[in-house]
Amino acid sequence: PKGKAAPETGEAARAGARPGGAFASPADRWALPLTLLSVALGVLSFPSFVRLEGVGGLAFIALVPLFVVLLAAPPARGLLYGTAYGVLQGMLLNYWLGTYSLVSLQLVSLVTLAYHVPFLLVVLWLAKRLPWAGALILAAGWTGFEYLRSIGFLGYPWGLWGTTQIQFPSLIQIAAVTGVWGVSFVVLFLNAAASGVIVALGSRTPAGRISRGLPALVAASVLFLGVVSFGMVSMALREALPIRKTVRLALVQQNDDPRKHDYEDTFGTLMRLTDEAMLQSPDLVVWSETAFVPNIRRWSQMDP
Repeated sequence: PKGKAAPETGEAARAGARPGGAFASPADRWALPLTLLSVALGVLSFPSFVRLEGVGGLAFIALVPLFVVLLAAPPARGLLYGTAYGVLQGMLLNYWLGTYSLVSLQLVSLVTLAYHVPFLLVVLWLAKRLPWAGALILAAGWTGFEYLRSIGFLGYPWGLWGTTQIQFPSLIQIAAVTGVWGVSFVVLFLNAAASGVIVALGSRTPAGRISRGLPALVAASVLFLGVVSFGMVSMALREALPIRKTVRLALVQQNDDPRKHDYEDTFGTLMRLTDEAMLQSPDLVVWSETAFVPNIRRWSQMDP
């Protein structure tokens, strides 16, 4: 009946304005551009063809647009955009794999997709049910995710957020205690706290804005200052100690492709060059990455 058309239309409009509606918030409406912005800022934070050292300062804001989307959008769309971010950034950060073989980049992209889906399901579920701790959950969850994908037989620690800070010595000294993941947590917590403040600004009450946004930002700032202070003290103490400033290195390069030559010959060349280098009493002997790669059929026959 015509008399009921107007109320139904009004109800539909109000549904879109409520949380969970088709366009629940500006962050939800702009989710795709915000996600792509995070991809761009994230890629520039790391070493790339744009700048060999990367632009480490961008790392402290690179994930803010994405985290705003994850905190503000409904879980299903958060999962979609979070996974899209992971795959796109993974492809761009690993662009060099496209020259390694015909399928390496594609396989890494598929693995990235498989990693991000279960990670986001758990983290977003927790963040939605504990909104007061959303920033901490995002930062801690992402750090744990970085750790898990860095270890084990399939460990691939390329693109960890802590590595963006190589130009800030006072910040990365904490890695002596926590590994690179401690540096990642500092970067991620600052991003998550800033995004929490932005999301909290949409709260209907001033009290809600303060209670949900400010504590995480204060905690992240205190953590950042504490880690930098620790680093500055550590560096000062090292300068004061009578520590030898130089290290003698032996870099061994066998100049053949282990995938195309006999495994025993490749290994023999490496050992011969290493024995020659040891006559110079080096402190450290370094072989190149994949200096020798046994044929896959030999893996089950070799002592790990």
